[in-house]
Amino acid sequence: EDGLYPDSTEAEIYAAAGAIASLGMLGWADGVGVLKLAALPGIRGELRLAAVEAMGSIGGPEAVEFLTELVKDADATVREASKAALERIKAKKKPFCKK
Repeated sequence: EDGLYPDSTEAEIYAAAGAIASLGMLGWADGVGVLKLAALPGIRGELRLAAVEAMGSIGGPEAVEFLTELVKDADATVREASKAALERIKAKKKPFCKK
């Protein structure tokens, strides 16, 4: 659970999670490759979840493919976050309907 940098302080983890989240807020599709690395098993849970959330915000085929794989992840939290991210992407694709 401590990932690649077990000696990281909580402040460093918080800053890294914020940077990851920023990629999603910016909708930076080119950042999906970096987000995939941050979501791999062995990375701290907070960072994995931030990466999954960001991919859900960005969307696109590469993110959908990777999130679909994460739905089978060993970590239940990552599985659930991946399902929610895929649902957000799917909802964005629905055309606007007038009543």
